[in-house]
Amino acid sequence: VAAGIVHAADQGVDVISMSLGGAIYKSGVPGEYTAREANELKNLIAKAVAYAHQKGALVITSAGNEGINGDKDKNLIHLPSDAPHAMSVSATAPIGWALDPNGTFLDNLASYSNYGRSVISVAAPGGDAAYPGNENCTLGGLVRPCYVFDLVFSTGGVVGPNAYYYWSAGTSMATPHVSGVAALAVSRYGRMHPAQLRSLLERGADDLGQPGNDPAYGAGRVNAVNAISR
Repeated sequence: VAAGIVHAADQGVDVISMSLGGAIYKSGVPGEYTAREANELKNLIAKAVAYAHQKGALVITSAGNEGINGDKDKNLIHLPSDAPHAMSVSATAPIGWALDPNGTFLDNLASYSNYGRSVISVAAPGGDAAYPGNENCTLGGLVRPCYVFDLVFSTGGVVGPNAYYYWSAGTSMATPHVSGVAALAVSRYGRMHPAQLRSLLERGADDLGQPGNDPAYGAGRVNAVNAISR
């Protein structure tokens, strides 16, 4: 992962989108890794992200799907999203949208998403399967369990001519929304410092939840129109 970040930065990219990550304990896990090894990994990823930042690339990463409150659980960290200079994205989703497409709130914090004022930069649609019912819903002639329509229609895991889309959920689905908006901003305004690009995304986000920086949404749910209308 660190080598991939460095390689992308060396190609002169503007945005590095990372729908991946892992949670580790700072104190280590007996029989798996020590606190020293955890710290070494944290530092390695932090150096790679800092290198990309210095080279002009904004690293946008999934916040993780462990349901961690990053403000309270300081022993458990998620990488690369918790690295300095990384832009961490939480996931939002409707609950039972297919039952009321015009009236359902679309931006609940997803049940699995990591959160916390100290760790989340912005939020984006990630999907969820939190709807408690087991009945089917019909939309556009498609009949599926109602919760399916709360998920994100995402690219699949196959690369090449047999690639496909599928229903999924995760902060990995939220991250590309933010990366795509970042790419739109660069396309419109030209290459800029990653801190400036991040500021465009955060200032353009819709402020949801508590006013200002929010544990669930950070600066808010990303808004493409606002980000390219400074």
